[in-house]
Amino acid sequence: MARAILAPVVLYAVTFLARRGLAEAASALPDATTLRYATGLLVIVFQLALLLPVWWWGLRKYRTGWQTVGFRGFAVLPGCGLIVTLLILGYVFTGAWGLFLRQYGLRAQPNPLPLFGEGVPGLLIALLAAGIVAPFTEEVFFRGFVFGALRDRVGVWGGIALSALIFAAAHLQPFALPALFALGALLAWLYQLTGSLWPGILMHSTINTVALLVLYFVGDSLTP
Repeated sequence: MARAILAPVVLYAVTFLARRGLAEAASALPDATTLRYATGLLVIVFQLALLLPVWWWGLRKYRTGWQTVGFRGFAVLPGCGLIVTLLILGYVFTGAWGLFLRQYGLRAQPNPLPLFGEGVPGLLIALLAAGIVAPFTEEVFFRGFVFGALRDRVGVWGGIALSALIFAAAHLQPFALPALFALGALLAWLYQLTGSLWPGILMHSTINTVALLVLYFVGDSLTP
């Protein structure tokens, strides 16, 4: 199980570094629009690759179905209430952390939009990659697979803490670690409470989509 978790996490982290390098290289070119679009599409491919270890070391090995990693129904009204509650908690914590960093002239994460290209096409690719694909694949991997496995070994709270730490560390954003850890913990808790990945996917997608739209229409001034 350690190899099943470690290998894709390392791959995920390496892709973050590769994407950052590609973005910096593209920004130095006079006309790199096509390269940025291609980089954005590459992000989607790497995100989808997170599903492979779930299938290989989980579903195939134990001959189970996708419902074992959280693709189950959930009670809509209680589930939506939990999503809203945890969204508020997440925004309060990340907002407070962002304000704390700003006091020292720091920010949690760089603006990701330049990675995907300019204008509306770049925004649409970013929304597809970070607003739809990433929430889906990351919830399957980090919550359905990693948290599910750790919970069976170290209990619910240990699984929440460890899976949130792995989720935060894999993003390779040192100043964002507390915020990412909190988000990972809230999403794991949501999965534990509902027994389904769908509320977490919806919550994760909402957070990413709102952040991208704020960056596109308002700019960096309102983002930590």
